Amino acid sequence: MMDWIWHPERTVEVTYKMNPATGKMEPYMKQYQLNDDYKVLFRRDFDGFNTHDPAGNHWDLEVQTTGGRMVYDLHIYFDDAGNLIPLTSDNIYIPKKSPEAEIMIIKMNEMVKISEFAEIFVKGAGNESRRLKVELTFSKEALIGFATNLLWMYDDINAERKLHIHVDPLLGSVTGNQALGFFLTPQSPPIILSVNSVDSTSSPNTDLYNFQEIFIKHRFVKEFELKEPAIDESIEEYELGFNNIAQVRILDLNDAEVTNEKMQIVFNINYNGLKDFATMLLILANNYENGLEYKIAHAGQNEKQYNMGILLSEKSNELILKCDYLGCVYNYAPEFGTV
Repeated sequence: MMDWIWHPERTVEVTYKMNPATGKMEPYMKQYQLNDDYKVLFRRDFDGFNTHDPAGNHWDLEVQTTGGRMVYDLHIYFDDAGNLIPLTSDNIYIPKKSPEAEIMIIKMNEMVKISEFAEIFVKGAGNESRRLKVELTFSKEALIGFATNLLWMYDDINAERKLHIHVDPLLGSVTGNQALGFFLTPQSPPIILSVNSVDSTSSPNTDLYNFQEIFIKHRFVKEFELKEPAIDESIEEYELGFNNIAQVRILDLNDAEVTNEKMQIVFNINYNGLKDFATMLLILANNYENGLEYKIAHAGQNEKQYNMGILLSEKSNELILKCDYLGCVYNYAPEFGTV
């Protein structure tokens, strides 16, 4: 029988976070440790904290395992008069593989054809935001975790369903989590994934571009079968050892790092892009080598760039994917998971 005893001694006070709009530390979140297995986070995504949701200001209630894996996400909106907008199934996201869906098989020895735009933006950098580059470094386990969570999402929703997911860095003012299958190093800015938020009135004309293909050396691995998510108290294979670490660095035009605590990353992607991008992440993981580096296809750039299943829009920041071993969670946060 699961222990659902309330533990008031584990209640955390209101958490303050840097507001990207004001540059000040402001009240943002409350966290409760329900028991040894679960915690609840209540986020205040209002005004400067809401750089990702065109539907408006909202409260975000998340249930996570003590290990930081998200198991329930609820968004609560109010109208201009302060009245609660009635909740629907679209307000709730529970990561799972849909029982109605067929087994999803991902082809691992062939590239995908780009069919959708995506966007990545640096928020909180003022007038310099458009001129910055985003460098995302993944361990092999983090690539697999990210891809798996994107595929579950693709399986759970449709092209009309909008949602967004927060990933907070370890040791930050907000407790670090692996809501998208990876943890962020303490120096990384937070990431918000916003789904079905890119203008879909036009599709990329890939004939205009000469994208490079990443090298597939392991063509004998032909397929990846998406598994059901683990039960809440268990862990996924990519979590073993908590080596699923990613790092974000923000670079200027001279490739000097300019990351600071005011910044956050908003990654906008549409429905088909979830599967296409996830497929290429898995292919990259299957051909993983430390030191690999790929500049992601960008509609506004003429430099050498690579097909990772999405085309970044002209107004998007540049995105560079890198591969490197980044240690494990306990190298950064020795007390992580202690309740």
